[in-house]
Amino acid sequence: GSGELLSLQDYLDSMTDEQNNIYYIQSKDRKTALASPYMEAFENKGVNVLLLTEDIDAFVVSYIENFKGKRLVSVDSEEEIEKDILKSDDGDDAKKEMPEASRDDLESFVKEVLGERVNGVKFSDRLVNSPAVVTSAISPQMRRMMKQMMAQSGQGDQNDALQAIPMTLELNPDHPTVRKLGDLAASKEARTEDIAKVAVTQLFDNACIAAGMVDDPRTILDRLQKMLDVCVEQAVSAADLTSAAPASEATKAATEATKEEEPIELKKME
Repeated sequence: GSGELLSLQDYLDSMTDEQNNIYYIQSKDRKTALASPYMEAFENKGVNVLLLTEDIDAFVVSYIENFKGKRLVSVDSEEEIEKDILKSDDGDDAKKEMPEASRDDLESFVKEVLGERVNGVKFSDRLVNSPAVVTSAISPQMRRMMKQMMAQSGQGDQNDALQAIPMTLELNPDHPTVRKLGDLAASKEARTEDIAKVAVTQLFDNACIAAGMVDDPRTILDRLQKMLDVCVEQAVSAADLTSAAPASEATKAATEATKEEEPIELKKME
């Protein structure tokens, strides 16, 4: 986060002996890059990440691939990040691991809800404060560049094929929301509740937005409003200001909004 201009050699000189890769992130500007959930593990460990903010950078790094024996790896790609970077050093030994059974239940529930929208679901160590991210073989910035090039060359009809490139939803097992969803997924009765399915869908959409893979976020506003209605009405009910019945109606409304809405349009190969 120092904002210094670094050459690849400068980056190499700053690396620890244990670090094997040169990490970078492509973004439209520095502020957006630093706010990315993909940066959390690196900021937490003080590992340098090259911020690439020019359109041409996506092509440059794709051709360089490695520098003096060190691979160039995008922090938002599906490639595994080195374990020494992900390993927590906060000394919190009291933190309990998310039970394996709970992970299995949540993984199957997420796949059940999202279907073909994700190629896989896994629990990741790359996150610190965010509940989830999406990853694929193609970084979000490269998707944008490829989509622009295809549009300019008149190959817009190929976007469907680009959109079909599989994505993985990576979950943070230490995040409260993920753990609570794990509790819901462990209950057969809770898994049938529509609001639980709405929550999983929104978790995925939020991750897509964070990755810059949503063309028009307004397509999910209706569902967000319905979820807000549920929260407010349940809070009012909990305070005994009214009966619990309206919350049930709001839950149904949120569910209907999810069923009726068109899937959000992802930036097909941004």
